[in-house]
Amino acid sequence: MDELQQIVNDSIPDDGKIGVVETKVTYIQENDTWGHANQFQQMILTTKGVAGGYDEKENTDAFIRMKIGKIHPKETDICDFWSISGLEDLVKIFNDFGRRSGTNIRYKVTKIVTPSDSDPIVEEYE
Repeated sequence: MDELQQIVNDSIPDDGKIGVVETKVTYIQENDTWGHANQFQQMILTTKGVAGGYDEKENTDAFIRMKIGKIHPKETDICDFWSISGLEDLVKIFNDFGRRSGTNIRYKVTKIVTPSDSDPIVEEYE
């Protein structure tokens, strides 16, 4: 029996490897309080490969393309925006996308809130 082939995020894989050319994930959330109740917010993240730039350490040769809003003009249930409370919301999504697309890249953000007359509150998100 042949050995299992390694799967890599390389659009031009070496012999004996299987390459992933594109990963696409569509995220959706309920509309925020300023929008219509029957609409949703949609974000699509897609990897786009760049030939010759494979980084084995990060397991990718791609950049991320982000699309927010409708895919087709007739989608009346999709808003033209994506709402977040802070960067920690995006870090969670990008880390999920990285896990699904197979890269070894993970992001981290530090949130520092300094209320008046008190010490800063530091929170870290991954």
